Amino acid sequence: MTFGAYPLGDGSAEEKRLEDYARSFPQRRLFSLVRPGMRVLDVGCGPGAMSHRIAGRVGSQGAVVGVDLSTAHLRAAARRVPDGEFVLGDGTSLPFEDDSFDLAFAKLVMAYVSSPEQMAAELLRVVRPGGNVVVADMDGGAFLFDPADSVVARGWKFVEQMFWSGGADPWIGRRIPGLLRKAGLTSMRIATTDACGHDHSPEMRVALRRQVRGMLMALRRCHELDDPELDLLVEALDGDAAGEFMAMGGVTVSGRVP
Repeated sequence: MTFGAYPLGDGSAEEKRLEDYARSFPQRRLFSLVRPGMRVLDVGCGPGAMSHRIAGRVGSQGAVVGVDLSTAHLRAAARRVPDGEFVLGDGTSLPFEDDSFDLAFAKLVMAYVSSPEQMAAELLRVVRPGGNVVVADMDGGAFLFDPADSVVARGWKFVEQMFWSGGADPWIGRRIPGLLRKAGLTSMRIATTDACGHDHSPEMRVALRRQVRGMLMALRRCHELDDPELDLLVEALDGDAAGEFMAMGGVTVSGRVP
């Protein structure tokens, strides 16, 4: 199986999962760079969870532009951010002129594109000299679970195997600094991130279990999977498991376009 598009689909359940993830996503570095009046590009904007937050920062004198491969997600984003501009497009071939934006942002996109190298080059192409690029993505190698064979660990392993088989790279996070450096980004800042936001409370543990469960359900729905193991994992992940530890890691890279 090879993914021809975003592998988790674009229905209402996936919209909710992405919104929940946006709440837990560490946003400090991105928002330290966003200023009122800026023109900001949100690549792989999905249903607009982050576009909405960016729009609140740039204000009425600025603009947020989202690009996504899903028309359903673009419609949802337009409802969420009525003053935004949302365009059908691919991160490896952005439908914009050179130097069109003050900042380009991409979260959980580079793992899924056919050519991360080309996407890195495109992000720099569409940002003006002196502007900024911020890319954040997962790194499955930095996902930590204890017990190591817990149901959430087994659930993530299933997701990871599906991603690899479909041509996605769930360990893309560690490659992002080199990809952006090769594309020409300067003054780079690199940070490892934890979707827990360093809050390993029971509530966050439940939220992360729901994230993995939601990904499994989306894969089952989008790819019509009939797998008893998958069904058991989805059922087992519905709730908390006291004593489990999990940290879902990733990498955020920001830098300046020369």
